[in-house]
Amino acid sequence: MRCFLFCTFFTLLLISFTQIPVVFSENYVLGNDAHRILYGNVYGTINDSSSGAPLAGSHVFVTADPIVYVSEANPSAVASDHGWIILPETGISVGSARSGPDGAYIVNNIPVTEKGSRYNIIITADQAGPVIIESALILPGAIMALQVDAQMTSNSNAHIAAGRQTTPAVVTNTYRHELIGVGKTPQKPADADHIISVDSDEALTLTIYATREGLVGGTTANGHVIRERDHFAALPSTKVLCSRGGYEFLVKLEHNGYTETVPVWDIGPWNIHDNYWAPEEDRTIYQYLKDGGQSGGLGQGLPEAQAAYQDDFNSGRDEYRRRVVNPAGIDLADGTFWDGLNLSDNAWITVKYLWLEDDGDDDTCFIGTATD
Repeated sequence: MRCFLFCTFFTLLLISFTQIPVVFSENYVLGNDAHRILYGNVYGTINDSSSGAPLAGSHVFVTADPIVYVSEANPSAVASDHGWIILPETGISVGSARSGPDGAYIVNNIPVTEKGSRYNIIITADQAGPVIIESALILPGAIMALQVDAQMTSNSNAHIAAGRQTTPAVVTNTYRHELIGVGKTPQKPADADHIISVDSDEALTLTIYATREGLVGGTTANGHVIRERDHFAALPSTKVLCSRGGYEFLVKLEHNGYTETVPVWDIGPWNIHDNYWAPEEDRTIYQYLKDGGQSGGLGQGLPEAQAAYQDDFNSGRDEYRRRVVNPAGIDLADGTFWDGLNLSDNAWITVKYLWLEDDGDDDTCFIGTATD
C-alpha cells in the first residue's frame, strides 16, 4: 500500500514538473473555444423629442428576458403602440447604464457569442414612455458596437422598434463601424502591391485600409475597457483575438515612416470570420456569406469588405448582409491612430501579421511579445 501511494505521488509530481510544449498555429487562439465569452456594447444619446435637450439620468438596460404581449390590461401591463405588454424586471439584466448631462450613455461588457447575441434594449426616462428595441443583435467588440439614439416623448405609451429599425423615437439604430468613414475613400496607393511580401523568412505584409476605433469606455471583444489614447488593433476574425491583456497576436503597423507594434484586442470591422491573411483554401469567410460570395475567389490578402466595397463582391455586402461603405480591414485604437502612426484621417497603411512569421519549423509560427 505504501509503495502504491509513493508511486502515485511520484507520478503526479513528475507530471507537474514536465514541460508540455505549446504549439501555436493560425487556427489557435489562446483561451478561445466554442464556449469563450466575447463582449459587446450599446451606446448612444437620449434627448427630449420636443426641445431636443439631452435627458440626463435616463436608464438604459439590456436584457435577455422577453417582452410579454398580453391581450388585456393587468396590474403589470404597460400600454404600447403594439398593444399591452409586460416589461422584464429592470433589476435583471446583462448590463445597464444611466445617461450623463449630455444625454450620452454606454452599456459595456455585454456577453455575446462569436456570432453575436440578441437582446432587448429598454430605455426609460422620467415623465416619458419607455422606448424598446426588441431583439437587437449585439456583435462582439467596440468597433461593432450598436449605436441607439432615442428621442423620448411625454406620451405614456411605450414605443417598440425592431432591431435595426429606425422610427421617430429611435433615430439611430446601427453599428459603429457603419458610421465611420462613410464619405469618399482615398484610392489605394498605385505602387502598393496586393501582397507586398510573403517571403518565408518574414511575416506576411499587406496594404490595408485602416479606420479609427474610438469609443472610450467601451469594451473590446476580449473584455478590455478602452482608455483614452489606447494602443491596440482590431481584425475581422475571432481566430486571432488575444486573451484579455494578452499579446499572443501582434501586428506591426507603418505609415509615412511612423511605426508601431500592437496586440489584437478587438474584432472587426465589418466581418468577424474573415481571416484574410490566410491562403485561399484556409479562409473561413465563404461559409458565412449569403449574397453570391460563397464560392470563394478572394485569394490571400484581400479583405472581404474591401472586395465588397471596390468590386461588388458578395453583392457589396458583408457576412451580415449589410452594404459595405468603406474597405476597412483593420481598426486602430485612438493612441495607435493619432500617436503611433500620426494619422488624422482613415488611411491605407502597411500591416505585418507577426504571428505568421516563419521560425524555420513548418508546424509552428512565431508569436511575438511586447518586447519583441
